[in-house]
Amino acid sequence: MPSKKEKPVADLTFGFGGIFKSIGDLMELANKMQQEGKEEFRKTGEFGLGKSKAMYGINIRVGPEGKPKLETFGNIGEKLGKPTIKKEREPLTDVFQEKGNVRVVAELPGVDEKDIATSVKGNMLTISTAKSAKSQYYKEIELPKPVKKTLKVSYKNGILEIILK
Repeated sequence: MPSKKEKPVADLTFGFGGIFKSIGDLMELANKMQQEGKEEFRKTGEFGLGKSKAMYGINIRVGPEGKPKLETFGNIGEKLGKPTIKKEREPLTDVFQEKGNVRVVAELPGVDEKDIATSVKGNMLTISTAKSAKSQYYKEIELPKPVKKTLKVSYKNGILEIILK
């Protein structure tokens, strides 16, 4: 909890377009990160919403061009302007372009490798887990370019890594 003198890093509220109340909060946080020499900021949390447990997170990473990239993850959605809890969580993911390939890294803790499914159509990658899995995940990721083929898929200690041509 911030002291009375300290201003909160960002106001985390629900609303259209994501977890930040305003673009101003995001820009202020990105500026603060740059001043402190930080390249990444992550905030996660849980709370009860009715009979369900909501999990949320944001990840902000400053890219090589100095532009902040915001990604939300968790199981909170929005329906008719109100927060809802989805069955599946969105995993935190990173997409890297490397030597003609695209590498996608996703955090899928609490899942057996046999329960993970991936598919690629054009420049869309879908990661999902079986309905019988202990933890359920689902995410569609727009890739920078259409994919020719999947070169490698590996999963270890809750981290899924996919290398695409």
